[in-house]
Amino acid sequence: MRHNQKSLDAVPVDPLALELVPQSVAEELCVLAIGFDGETLKLILPADFDAETGRTLRFILDRNFTADHADRSLLSTLIDHYYAASCSDITNCDSRLRFDCPKQWANLSPTDRRDVRRCQSCQRLVYFCYTQTELDQQRNAGECVAFCDPDTYGTFLGMPE
Repeated sequence: MRHNQKSLDAVPVDPLALELVPQSVAEELCVLAIGFDGETLKLILPADFDAETGRTLRFILDRNFTADHADRSLLSTLIDHYYAASCSDITNCDSRLRFDCPKQWANLSPTDRRDVRRCQSCQRLVYFCYTQTELDQQRNAGECVAFCDPDTYGTFLGMPE
């Protein structure tokens, strides 16, 4: 299957699959891990991925994988997004809840927008913020947010400024 921007934005990403592919490998080879069934990884690879690179990837990961395809430019942005999001926590949850939200961005249900997900615990939309300004605006609007501080996470490319 070949993904377009809209279908990629709605792809659920399994956090365990993401952990099984080191970020450096994902970025260098432009590979997004989206699922893992206990034996086989489900990946999205660039449409121009060649057989030799596939053999190299299989050697590095030391496991079998199946793959769908997408344009390299779409994948590159998503890889940066999901690795940044995987280290983010959810904040600004409903103050009536007696606990902090136990969810992380990668565990929330996808919506048709890459930067918005739904929490199944409280049924609220959660907005992923790329900048401190965006985070402050969403918090002030009372929205539930996820944010990964670039100073903690490191610099990632492809994010809006």
